[in-house]
Amino acid sequence: PLEGVIDVVAEKARLEKALAKIEKDLGGLRGRLANPKFVQNAAEEVIEETRENLARGEDEAARIAAAVKRLAEMG
Repeated sequence: PLEGVIDVVAEKARLEKALAKIEKDLGGLRGRLANPKFVQNAAEEVIEETRENLARGEDEAARIAAAVKRLAEMG
């Protein structure tokens, strides 16, 4: 259904680029939360915000990965 409406190859490339950026950002958030000094010294609000950003990013990454998979199945 979408083959004639969108450029599947270009859209897949765009989503893969976005996914790579999100994965990089998630790596930074995971690293921050894994750092005992950060967890020990940061305000609880900052730690909670970092955890929320990580959860949101993981949800977004899963959504984009599913879209990439669907596009790959189209051809």
